[in-house]
Amino acid sequence: MALKAASHLETQGAQRAFSDFMSREGGFFDRDLYVFVVDVDGNMWVNGAFPEAAGTNALGAQDTGGRFYIAQMLAVAAERGEGWVEYQWFNPCSGAYMEKASYFTRVGPFVVAVGAYVGAATKPKASGDRL
Repeated sequence: MALKAASHLETQGAQRAFSDFMSREGGFFDRDLYVFVVDVDGNMWVNGAFPEAAGTNALGAQDTGGRFYIAQMLAVAAERGEGWVEYQWFNPCSGAYMEKASYFTRVGPFVVAVGAYVGAATKPKASGDRL
């Protein structure tokens, strides 16, 4: 799905692609899979499951284990253009924090990512602790 989203961004442009990534009818949601997009400075442009995150800077975001997963993702994207990052994140379907592996690829000034939740659930945190 991340590659499909990256291709959509390249062919349709940011305005159209970002709208599609945020819409349940846009073709970029599948159960707990959704697209999120940050720019090279860590600004969140799209978060399909957590739209309130759009417009924030996620560079300092940490998971429940203290991993700076966005900073790690951006460092790898700058060096290799694509890769994987693992972290714990709130699963909007289960309502629990779970291990998540996200694949990402760089498209111009943006990094497009989709992650899959894996492993055992952990104790949910307060809803305000999502980003």
